Amino acid sequence: MALALCIILLGPLIGDFYAQSDRQAKEKVACRKACAAHCLSYALWMAVSSAFLVASGAGVLHAVGVFVALGASHAIVDAFLRPLLRRITDEELTAFVLDQTAHLAFVIACACCIAPEIKVMRVSEPTVIALLLVALLCGKPMSVVVKLVLKKARGAEVLAENPGNARETQESDGGGSAIGILERLIVALLTYLGQYEAIAFVITAKSIARFKKLEDQGFAETYLIGTLTSVLLAMLATLGIKALLL
Repeated sequence: MALALCIILLGPLIGDFYAQSDRQAKEKVACRKACAAHCLSYALWMAVSSAFLVASGAGVLHAVGVFVALGASHAIVDAFLRPLLRRITDEELTAFVLDQTAHLAFVIACACCIAPEIKVMRVSEPTVIALLLVALLCGKPMSVVVKLVLKKARGAEVLAENPGNARETQESDGGGSAIGILERLIVALLTYLGQYEAIAFVITAKSIARFKKLEDQGFAETYLIGTLTSVLLAMLATLGIKALLL
């Protein structure tokens, strides 16, 4: 089931995070047109993921079943569950976790159904899928989580992943987000290789660039929360996927 799960996850990850802008993510809660446009984009990436399932040994009908099931469930969650969660809780982090848990539950259910048909075409295939999945997770998905954690920890003022730009808007924080993504990719690679000691050097190098600003207690706390969250997510994702596939 692990290989099927990871293959299926590629579609939702790209469709729900990389093919969707921050503006669209906000607008689709209240605008049916924006929600429909996102669902269409999501369906296109699920079609790619379904094609990958067929190439990995799944029957065409089963792959089409996964495509229809996840496309429909995603539309239901985004159109009905997401607005409901926003009314139930004001905390964006809680709403985000519950929303993604619902999506993941449908993905796992589909993976369980199609798992017996998935075959490894080449010895290197699980490794390639594992590295690709980790890289995708370390990008925008984890950036969203880090930003929400910082926002919850420091209040509505903190919208950027880079603690040094806590007063800037998320859209203007391209540099901080890029540093965070690069940091997670390096940590994920070192974790994959088992070089845990080297992760300390990554954190140290990042801290040197912010050395003087760390004298500010507020900045130091925000910096620590953001960095530890970022590193922890990268390590957990890498270890989890490595345990599943390799």
